[in-house]
Amino acid sequence: RESKSKNVGKSARKARRAMLLRVLWDISKPTYVYAGYYQLVTVLVQAFNPLAVQYLLRLIERYPDENIFRKGIGFAIALFLCSVVDGIAQERHKFLSFQSGILIRAATAASIYHHMLNLTSKGKQHLLTGETTNLVSIDCQKLFEVCQEGHLIWSCPLSMVIVTILLLVTLGPSTLVGMVSMFCLVPIVKKVVGKMMIIRRKRFIHTDKRVDTTTAMLQAIKFCKLNHYEDKFLKRIHDARREEMVWVRKELAYLGLTMAMTVLTPVAACALTFITFALANGGNTLSASETFTTLVLFSVLRFPINYAGKLMGKAAQGLEACQRIADFFERDAHQEGDFLNGDSGKNEDANDVLLKVHDGSFTVGGYEGELLEEDDSEHRPTGFDGFSKASFTLSGINFSVKRSETLAVVGPVGSGKSTLLHALIGDVPSKASEITMRGSVAYASQSPFILNATLKDNILFGKEFDQKLYSRVLEACNLLPDLSQLGPAKDLTEIGERGVTLSGGQKARISLARCVYAQPSI
Repeated sequence: RESKSKNVGKSARKARRAMLLRVLWDISKPTYVYAGYYQLVTVLVQAFNPLAVQYLLRLIERYPDENIFRKGIGFAIALFLCSVVDGIAQERHKFLSFQSGILIRAATAASIYHHMLNLTSKGKQHLLTGETTNLVSIDCQKLFEVCQEGHLIWSCPLSMVIVTILLLVTLGPSTLVGMVSMFCLVPIVKKVVGKMMIIRRKRFIHTDKRVDTTTAMLQAIKFCKLNHYEDKFLKRIHDARREEMVWVRKELAYLGLTMAMTVLTPVAACALTFITFALANGGNTLSASETFTTLVLFSVLRFPINYAGKLMGKAAQGLEACQRIADFFERDAHQEGDFLNGDSGKNEDANDVLLKVHDGSFTVGGYEGELLEEDDSEHRPTGFDGFSKASFTLSGINFSVKRSETLAVVGPVGSGKSTLLHALIGDVPSKASEITMRGSVAYASQSPFILNATLKDNILFGKEFDQKLYSRVLEACNLLPDLSQLGPAKDLTEIGERGVTLSGGQKARISLARCVYAQPSI
C-alpha cells in the first residue's frame, strides 16, 4: 500500500511538471518555433560544407596541371554563401532563443511572486525564505539557460545522423568502428546525468538552508550586533555551506567525468576510423579528398558529441527546476473572490453589512501532515512528525459590521485578537466558518511594513496622487509634526530599509495613513 501511494505521488508530481511545461511552451511558442527553423538551416548548411570541400579536392586530384577555375568557382561561391547563411541563421536562432528565455524567466518569476503573496497559512507551512529565493534566482535562471539551447536537443541527433550517412558514403563501412565508439558514450552519459540529478536534488536542501540562515541574519542584523550573535550565525552558515559543498564536489566530479569522455571520444573515433580503413582489404590508401572530408565531417560531429553531456546535464537541471516550481505552485493559495460575497460594496447604504462572520472557528497550528507528499520525505524538515507542537483555536465567533460602524476587539494577551484579524485577511485557516466581506479591505499590521522609499511613496503605495485627500490623511493621522522632524525634504525624505530611520510610532502612523489613503470599504 505504501509503495502504491508513493507511485501515485510521483505520478502527480510528474503531471504537475508536464502541465507547467505546457504553459511555458504556450508562452514561448510564437518566437521559439521560428528559432527552430533557423537552427534547422544551420544544421543543413554545416552538413553541406564537407561535400563542397570534397568536390573541390577531387577536382584538384583529377586535374593537377589544369586550371579548374571555371569548374570550381561555383562551389567556392557556395562555400562562401554557406558561411554567410550559417552565421545569420545562428545569430537569429540565438536572438529568438534569448527572447523566449527572457519571456519565460520573467513570467515564471512574476508568477512565483504573485503566488507567494496569495499563499494561505497552510501553503506557507515549512516554506523557507531561502527556498523562495532560490526559485527566483536559480530555478528561473535554469529555465532561461535551457531555453537558449533547447533546440539542440533535436538538432544534435539530426546532425549526428546526417554526418554518419555522409561518412558511410565517403569511407564506407570503416566509419562504423568510429561511430560505434562515439555512440557507446550516450548510455554512459545518460547514467551519469541521472546520478547528477539525484545529487543536485540533495544539494538544494542544504542550499535552501544556507540562504534562509543568511537572510534571517541580514533581516535581524541589528539584533545580531546588539547581542553579539555574529559568530553563532557565521558558524551556522559555514556548517550549511560545508554540507552543501560535499554535494557540489560530487556533482562537479560527475560533470568533469562527462566532459572528459565527450572531449576524448571524437578524437579516438577519428583515429579508429582511419586505422580500420587503412588495414582493411590489404591496406587501403587515403586520398587527400577522403582524408580532409572525413576530418571536416568529424569536426562537424565533434560539437554535438562534445555538447551531448553538457546538454543532457542542463536539461536535467531544467527539469528539476521545473519540478520545484511546479511543486511550489501546488501550495494552497487564496483564489480571487475567496472572501468576497455579494456586490462590491460601492452601493452607499448605511445599513449595508460589509463584514459578517457566522460560527467562526479559526485554528493556528494543528495537523500539518497533508502538506507534504509521500515521495517528499527527503524534503521533510528534521524532526517533523506531521503534527504541530503548538495549536490555538478560536471558536464561536459571530459578529457583523455595517457601513460607517467601528468595532473594537478587546481582550487580554493571548485571547486571540490578532488571530481573528489574521483570519479575516486569510492568513489563518477557518473551519466550517462563513465569512462575508464586501468591498475593498485595508489592514494596518501590528508590525508595520515600510518600503525603502520616500514617506510619500509609502503612503501612496502605488495609488494615484490626490493632493486634497493626501493633505487630509496627513492631518488625520497626525503626521504633520513628524514631517517637520524629518528635515527640509519633509514627505520626500527617503526612509531606510524596513523603516530603520523611523520610530515605532512613526512607522505605525505611516501604516495607518496608507490604509486611510486607500479609501477601503473595510
